[in-house]
Amino acid sequence: MTEVFSQDAAESIPGLLFILGIIYLALGISTLLLARGLFNGREKARGKARTVAMLAILFAVIGALFFNRISPDRFDIQATWWSIIFNIFVIWYLNRPSVKAFFAGR
Repeated sequence: MTEVFSQDAAESIPGLLFILGIIYLALGISTLLLARGLFNGREKARGKARTVAMLAILFAVIGALFFNRISPDRFDIQATWWSIIFNIFVIWYLNRPSVKAFFAGR
């Protein structure tokens, strides 16, 4: 790695990868807990799922705006639009009356 990066950057890469691994582990555990809450019909989980979907849309738009300018030849704009469409569908579905009724009072 020292051929590509400076010596200091090459030495810090394992630490950064460890931190990223811990972050992804925490995200995975929280996703499983959210899925459990949705499966059990918890109203709080429905609200958090809507928040996660809105944040996913926000990050997809930010990614489309900034990463496309940084490296347009390596950025796939189509994946970003599919992410936005999917998360809009999730928000729409979680706001349907029958879904609200399922989650009400739990």
